[in-house]
This record gives sequence, C-alpha cells and structure tokens, in this order.
Amino acid sequence: MHNTSEKDKIERSKFLSQMGRRGGINFASPEMADCYCPKASHRVVVEFKEALKHGIFFFGNAFTGISYCAGAWERDSWNGKLPYDEPKLFHFEKR
Repeated sequence: MHNTSEKDKIERSKFLSQMGRRGGINFASPEMADCYCPKASHRVVVEFKEALKHGIFFFGNAFTGISYCAGAWERDSWNGKLPYDEPKLFHFEKR
C-alpha cells in the first residue's frame, strides 16, 4: 500500500513515482502506510505479481516491512516509475 492525495496528478502523468525528484516509491502494510500519510485521500494498491512480469523491481526490508519500488532498468539506472496504463499495475482505493 502507498497513501497519496495526488490521485489526479498520478492519473494524468500515467505513472506513480517520486513526482518532484528522482527515486522510487515506498510501499507498506496499510497500518504502516497510515503512519506516513495518515490524512491521504487515497490508497494505492499494487498488483505485485503483474508488475514483476513487466520488469518492475521491488526491494523489501524484512525488518521494517517496507518495500521499495525501483521501477524498471533503463539504460544505466532504475527509472523509479510504476506505470499506470495497460496493463493496470496498480489501482486506487478511496480512504
């Protein structure tokens, strides 16, 4: 899960990423996500198995329960993006 109040911006950009800077996205359990963004309007739910099939990589931290989405490998680095278009790799739930 990833909490956000930027649903419209994400839909327009066609991907989920660190919008203002280079880097990936952190995902966690609903309880953990609520600690980071307790007032967010929406929850992002990732279809992890589908994302992995499309070359999206996640790195997990067993101690914190947080998974980091690095995106896909492009040229010489991770792109930090989780695409929103077909196939649907994530969806939104209203909080």
